[in-house]
Amino acid sequence: MKRKIEYFQSILLYKDQTNIKKFLPFLFVFLLFQDVFFQNVNMLSHSVGKMVNYFDEIVIILGLPYVFRLFNSHNYSLKGDYIAKSLLIMLLIGMISSIANEVPFHIMLQGAFLTFKGFLVFYIIRSISFTQEDIQKFVTVFKNVTIVVIFFSIVDMIFPEFLRSLLHTNERIDIRMGMVSIQSIFNHPGVYGWYMGFVSLYLLAKYKVIRKKKDGLLTIGAFIASFLSFRFKTVLGLIVNTIFSFVSYYRLFSLKKYKDNRKFWWIIFVGIVVAASFIIVAGYLTVLTIQRYIAVDYTESARKALYVFGFVIAYKEFPFGVGLGRYGSWTAREHYSPVYFEYGLDKIYGLYSKDPKWATDTYWPAIMGEFGFIGAVLLLSIFFAMFMFIYRAYKRHHQGQLEEKAFLFFGLLVIIQSFIESFGEQVYNSGPQYIFIFSVLGVCFSIADRTMKEKGDNMKPTVLTIGSSLKDKGGIVTVIHNIRDSFISEKFHLDMVETYITGSKRDRLKIFLKGFFQFLYKMFMNRPDVVHIHMSYKGSFYRKSIFILLTKLIFHVPTIVHIHGSSFKDFYASLSNVQKKYVKYVLNQADKLIVLSEEWKKFFSEIANEHKIKILYNGVHLSHFTGTRANDVPICLFLGRLGKRKGTYDLLECARVMKDRKLKFKLLLAGDGEIEKVEEYIKKYELQNYIEVLGWISGNEKTELLKKADIFVLPSYNEGLPMAILEAMDFGLPIVSTPVGGIPEAVKHLENGFLVQPGDTESIVLALENLIINKDLRERMGEKNKEKVKNKFDLNVLLHDLEQVYNELIKNR
Repeated sequence: MKRKIEYFQSILLYKDQTNIKKFLPFLFVFLLFQDVFFQNVNMLSHSVGKMVNYFDEIVIILGLPYVFRLFNSHNYSLKGDYIAKSLLIMLLIGMISSIANEVPFHIMLQGAFLTFKGFLVFYIIRSISFTQEDIQKFVTVFKNVTIVVIFFSIVDMIFPEFLRSLLHTNERIDIRMGMVSIQSIFNHPGVYGWYMGFVSLYLLAKYKVIRKKKDGLLTIGAFIASFLSFRFKTVLGLIVNTIFSFVSYYRLFSLKKYKDNRKFWWIIFVGIVVAASFIIVAGYLTVLTIQRYIAVDYTESARKALYVFGFVIAYKEFPFGVGLGRYGSWTAREHYSPVYFEYGLDKIYGLYSKDPKWATDTYWPAIMGEFGFIGAVLLLSIFFAMFMFIYRAYKRHHQGQLEEKAFLFFGLLVIIQSFIESFGEQVYNSGPQYIFIFSVLGVCFSIADRTMKEKGDNMKPTVLTIGSSLKDKGGIVTVIHNIRDSFISEKFHLDMVETYITGSKRDRLKIFLKGFFQFLYKMFMNRPDVVHIHMSYKGSFYRKSIFILLTKLIFHVPTIVHIHGSSFKDFYASLSNVQKKYVKYVLNQADKLIVLSEEWKKFFSEIANEHKIKILYNGVHLSHFTGTRANDVPICLFLGRLGKRKGTYDLLECARVMKDRKLKFKLLLAGDGEIEKVEEYIKKYELQNYIEVLGWISGNEKTELLKKADIFVLPSYNEGLPMAILEAMDFGLPIVSTPVGGIPEAVKHLENGFLVQPGDTESIVLALENLIINKDLRERMGEKNKEKVKNKFDLNVLLHDLEQVYNELIKNR
């Protein structure tokens, strides 16, 4: 006796999860048949019967300490719990709606508890750690329960009056397709159909994952048993779930493999016969449902009337509803809502004030009526978030524990089934359905929480990169390639979403939309540990701002914004005050803001939190070039997009001046951009013997040019920290450039190059002239550049800093 007392104390005091998990299967069996127990006990004692009737609510209230314990645990963060935050917003909307419509406090409280009690069950169960062994124990108990249910379903089919009279359940016998609509030992055929459908879904999930023939045959048997309830919503849900299961199982049968297997073709034949039977039943029930609920006027159908006026109320009361416990719910039925009189619903059969027997015939009208459209959308998003979380856990779950993996897939099927059934029944707050639905989801989240933590300890963290197409050109793409081709890819799983490519408006729009939906898919299905966003200015900023806000405000994933924009200062200066506030807001959402130089850090410190800013220079893979150059005519090399910003036309003007001064030189222009315009200039001033336009080059072509050239020139007006300059320095070239962006941190005037003001063509000519006629100066500056790159811009060293940023954000998330 003492041991029994200690056992129940451990349960009530929430100390021993082992004892709690032993007790739970038997508690669920009682809750499964709670209504039947109530009907029988209530005949003997109304007071005891009342306790039995409210037993599920009593259990939930006793289980609330589990919820508080979960919310207070160090692993839990409300900030990252979209479900809890959305429920709190729904509750706030419901309370505002209630206060605005003067709903009495006790009705508002009952209405709130009715709406959210299922989610309390979810959090209670989620707080308990479930293993594969625990699932197997639950399955064993309910296997025996199902055997009993099936036995009595056969009895109910043959002797329906006798069984229903014996159990004091629903004595009304519903005949469909000339057969009894079975309810077994439940109080209604709908509950029996739901339960056998529930069993069918578990067996289907187990067969889908484990692939045992026995489970496949049991699934068909359970489907048939469920279909014999002749409930449209159950049958429709099972058909949809079957299609979903087979579609998700991408490995299709090869008929060649089985062409000589007689057993296989017998299975196919039986499957076709069974499927045809299901379709006939579904067709009959579809016609029946249309006749009863869709084809009729709303004045002749309580369910249709609830839907029609649910939309009317949500539209009229937007953005709120009529208040908790005031429309379509059990509370609105028990405390007959004045809203029904206001809209004339009291005159519709099934909604009469004296006998509102069908006032709780569906779920979503109640949500729309009491919470409005916003509440309904929030609730839909919650179930969608649950589905995606479980699906992500299912996809990532290891193959070693197949029972757990099958249960996760079962959770997905339960969400689909319950959502379909919710259009014709309040499955999310009526017993016993809501207890089992939210308990399954709670177990799935418990498994996912544990396994994801275990996987997180053993698997590489995921970094999602958002940037230009890897097929595109330019410095941003080079940086992304450098990261992906480094040791970083060995320590992190690097995923990629491409959102921009150089080309027509159609091409740019196409890749952006494709990237946006890929981003949403990856965030829902396989949420990364860090999102690394590469950003420039103007359109790039506005495009990337969408991803930054979604990542931080909706998905709560640590975010790095890596700014490459050479003209960001000019872009920011051109904005209105409102636009500047938006830029500041967006950039301050980032957990880490990576800039390319001290100069850029000073600028961005005026816009964003200085503590978030990290300088990470662009770097290069060291070439260790030791070759010599022996060109008869010194070669000046330009790498970059041809156009005004890069100073291309200034350089052309300089070439014209140097030609007039009889200097011997060769200028190679390598890059895309305004090629035709540049070639016209060359032709106009007869510079063909001095200048060659190569177009865009990369890879080995670029390497050979860097080995061949004597001088590198880039007279830009705006820059970040050009990769081209760093690559030229690595190959030992002296630099002629401008003191913009981060260039002065790489090039010191007269030490390893020349820095002239943008547009100062005379100074550019003098710098180039000095280097052209002085080979020793070229070699001396080139050697200093190789040393500087090795000490300051070695990519491997710099990427260790990036690795540290990734690890820091993952650790503190």
